[in-house]
Amino acid sequence: MDISQADYGLSLLNDCKYGHEALEKMIALTLLRGPLNPDPTSDQEEHRFKYALYPHAGTWRCANTIGQALDINDPAVAVVADNHTGPLPASYSFIEVTAKSITIEAVKKAEDSDALIIRVVERHGINDDVTIKFATPIKSATECNLLEREDTPVKFDAEGLHFTILPYEIRTFKVKI
Repeated sequence: MDISQADYGLSLLNDCKYGHEALEKMIALTLLRGPLNPDPTSDQEEHRFKYALYPHAGTWRCANTIGQALDINDPAVAVVADNHTGPLPASYSFIEVTAKSITIEAVKKAEDSDALIIRVVERHGINDDVTIKFATPIKSATECNLLEREDTPVKFDAEGLHFTILPYEIRTFKVKI
């Protein structure tokens, strides 16, 4: 949740709650619901919450509030490993999206083939031109629905997939590399 004006604002981030409230210059987060029916003792145990206040310059879009919220909900996990040789360089990206308004929500194997399913969401409420780049060349690409059906061809080349996304739109692609 965010309350902003053009030059600064404050985001309220959390890892599990959906009860938010905004009134004039106030924002709030509801931590517990506590209904009496059907269980009069509901929510009467120990609870753990993670939340953060994120003051920022500019608008929530410029301040990457979405990225901050994703980090608090799905933090990076460091894995200690010994040095080892391998074919990949020290820094390597398997998939990359060019538009800052886009988040990659899923990368998985398709249910009925060896294709990859890539699901993206536009988060800033804008039309945006997008390229999804892959580390290896694309052999074929289609857009499909959330059930991975109704494939329709999409534009792709050696650089990746190219498309325009609408505000808050969810798009799902089936890609063979």
